[in-house]
Amino acid sequence: RARPKDAPMQSARYHGEFKALPEDILEYAVYLGMDPKQDVDLLWIAEEALVAPDPPGWVEMLDPRGLLYFYNETTGQSSRQHPLDEHYQNLYLKMKMQRAIRGDDGAGADHSTLTTDDLQRKRQALAEQYGAMAAKAGAGDLEPALTSITQALSLSTPRSTKVLTEKFGISKPDTDVRALLINPARWIDPSPPMNETYFTREAETDLLPRLVLYLVLNENYKAFAFAATKKIIANRTEFQVSLDQGGDAAPGTGPSFAGRLRTNQKGQEWVMHDDSNDPYGLKTGQPRRELGVVVFRRKLLGPVTMELVIPRVRKDGACAQFRPSQPEEAMLQLYKAGRTDHMYVLRGSIVVQPGSRVELVHTSGAQKGHVIFRARKHADGHWAMGYTHPLSAFQAFNALVAIVNNQLTAALDTPPKADAPSPTENGLGRAGHIVNTATLEGLGDAVYALAVSGHKVFSGLYGGDVQVWHMDHYVNLPSGSKPEFHTLKGHSAAICALLVTERTLISASEDKTIIIWDLNTMRKKATLKGHKQRVRALATLGRRLMSAGNDKQVRVWNMDSHYCEQVLEGHQNWVRCLAVHDDTNLVSGSRDKTVKVWEVGTWKLVGTFDASADVYSVAAGAGFAYGGCADYKIRVWNLQTMQKSYMLIGHEGIIRSLSLFADKDSLYSCGEDKKVKIWNLMTGDCVTLFGHTKFVRCIAYEPNTKTLYSAGDDAKIKMWQATAAKT
Repeated sequence: RARPKDAPMQSARYHGEFKALPEDILEYAVYLGMDPKQDVDLLWIAEEALVAPDPPGWVEMLDPRGLLYFYNETTGQSSRQHPLDEHYQNLYLKMKMQRAIRGDDGAGADHSTLTTDDLQRKRQALAEQYGAMAAKAGAGDLEPALTSITQALSLSTPRSTKVLTEKFGISKPDTDVRALLINPARWIDPSPPMNETYFTREAETDLLPRLVLYLVLNENYKAFAFAATKKIIANRTEFQVSLDQGGDAAPGTGPSFAGRLRTNQKGQEWVMHDDSNDPYGLKTGQPRRELGVVVFRRKLLGPVTMELVIPRVRKDGACAQFRPSQPEEAMLQLYKAGRTDHMYVLRGSIVVQPGSRVELVHTSGAQKGHVIFRARKHADGHWAMGYTHPLSAFQAFNALVAIVNNQLTAALDTPPKADAPSPTENGLGRAGHIVNTATLEGLGDAVYALAVSGHKVFSGLYGGDVQVWHMDHYVNLPSGSKPEFHTLKGHSAAICALLVTERTLISASEDKTIIIWDLNTMRKKATLKGHKQRVRALATLGRRLMSAGNDKQVRVWNMDSHYCEQVLEGHQNWVRCLAVHDDTNLVSGSRDKTVKVWEVGTWKLVGTFDASADVYSVAAGAGFAYGGCADYKIRVWNLQTMQKSYMLIGHEGIIRSLSLFADKDSLYSCGEDKKVKIWNLMTGDCVTLFGHTKFVRCIAYEPNTKTLYSAGDDAKIKMWQATAAKT
């Protein structure tokens, strides 16, 4: 294993006490972060790691300087760090935390006779202990949903502890779970991530269901957080929120009681507060603490406006305190009077129909324009909800309870007919199940544009040629052969964009022209001229073609007459990319660091988004616009509220191309970091594909064959497909 150069020096001081142990075990233990004296009961982790085989697909290699590195023959990924190092580091941290929970002392009296056989016996004893616990619990009792956050600390996967530490700020086993869930989410520079949750109904009675929230730790485990029970008191609706998962505690009492959410008769104004039942401190001398207000409004026509008002929060988690001693000091009254100096207001517009997504955007401060809360109901009946700083789990939970329990937005709680297929079902699959099934090499030039239709792939080259590849014959070719292809010649400079529509191929070039090709005859049908500089982008809608380029213009062409019907002006620099959204809007991205939205038909400019960096690629769908930028970020804007929504961060180079899959829940991206990424827009998960050796300039996805194509400056076209999961 590759280890830091000072590992032998750091571990040398332990050799005298551990005379019977090989030096490499001590070295690796120190590398994992252990103190062999204090962690003697965990040294078996270092011994096991050193003898563990490399994961499938990984092999050891030497670079030209003779230094060791690891290479994955399937994905093309390389790393100086052993692929299992992070697993064993997390395993050590998890086992150390479990030991602290039990109150054990890992130190031993005499280590001089400790051998590798002793380490293996410790490991075997631990395995037998866990086996006995599992057998005692019974298979039916081993549920993926945990009883509490505290129990999650002893979860048998090291990743859970890492999630709890990084996302929720847990660093000690005796963390006060109630405080964790009621206090604001942890701030992490430069932008705090979303904490994902799972919200569902567990019926107590048909009229008064129990609403439950789970925190999502990873893909396999959820941790119970809150339950809310509805009560009707004197014509006022109240939800009593508890930390009691079993529901056995008396409602509104006991140490597990967390707080209340109350509303007026119309259900349009909601107030959340802590567990005190003394509004103004008349009984106890200590007024209750108000934690937030939810307000819904609706005009005669249009979407519902929702505002979530919470106490102002600093990055370190310190909050403004609202403890009213008289009615006019209550948060709701202060908010109505416009006295919001010590409050944050999160606002969103909701299109009320099954399956719509709810998003609340920060209206002030450093997070202005950022999505702080989002939620959507799935076809199986559960809600997926995400929240981030400055919200707490308690505030987010109560906001969603208010959404599903008022007349204005109750329709959102109706499950949509069916969720769109997930990438696993209808796209490229999970991480580790996507492989490079074929590579077309020796194209002679860098590939600047790609399009795909069925088994035909179209590549636009730097030299100006367009190649048409017939991939349906590829599987029958001898090894090392190329599939059949045609070359279309007509441009005199690099191809910047390609589109396929029906039996027509459209190409745009740096030679300032657009050519329409007949795919039946493989001949040129028409040449469109009008742009004064390079043509960089194309988009189609019905019988209209939109084009854009370095002349800062967007042109609208009639595909039948080949006449330019409209010229859209507004950008101050090159227009690099175009996308159509739901047949109603055209989205354009530019070197002027903006994304503009145009209304189809009238061609009026209806919105401009500040991207803060050059925009190289755009995609649009399901109410959102996506921009791939020069600062390596994918920015997302809500086209309903015309506000910035969130960012996807992961690339390490300019993002050259974006492609939104038909289900609108999967986004494909590629860039100058030589990587192709697949983003699950519902969960935020990302899969990275390695294999290209230079810039990846373009991607295209074919849903019928479930194949992703990528190409770039290495003059290669790679095909990616999902393999069946092994059982």
